Amino acid sequence: VGNAEELKALAQERGYDPGQLDGIYGRKTERAVKRFQKDKGLKADGIAEEVARVVRRAGAVEWTGFNEGTLQRLIDIRKFLPETYVFYDVGKKDVPVEDYIDVCRTNGFQELVMHHQYVTAEKCAKIRAAGVLPGAWNIGDAEKMRQLLDMGVFRIYADTPLVMLDVVKEREKR
Repeated sequence: VGNAEELKALAQERGYDPGQLDGIYGRKTERAVKRFQKDKGLKADGIAEEVARVVRRAGAVEWTGFNEGTLQRLIDIRKFLPETYVFYDVGKKDVPVEDYIDVCRTNGFQELVMHHQYVTAEKCAKIRAAGVLPGAWNIGDAEKMRQLLDMGVFRIYADTPLVMLDVVKEREKR
């Protein structure tokens, strides 16, 4: 489904009233999408299914990954795009890493991404031992990036990719 008219026709086929088949994504269409999602046990926000449609239509499934701190949205996207790469962002330091690992394994998420302040070599080892990749986000501190890589972080998400690139090039010279 690539446009509102197709989406409305699909909703109507499945027994949901999207309003007139006029190509306009209005309130009735939104309610129909949300009812469908609720009936399927998905978060009723209309986002995950529509994103999946766009990604598939663009032929970009193999190039697309999803990074989100909202667990339910990631679970929803996994239902619609089971073959896509999912990064689970977590930010609470008081939650045992094992709990986050269980969420990743249960839902088939490939990567667990933590704030750089909560990353330790021990956590990275536990994450990797569970078959999940450890990731971290960092504002742009080159020294902290080096430390994260030394701790076993697989991937760093940074606001300053050029700094990260310099760190990677520096490590390649070793």
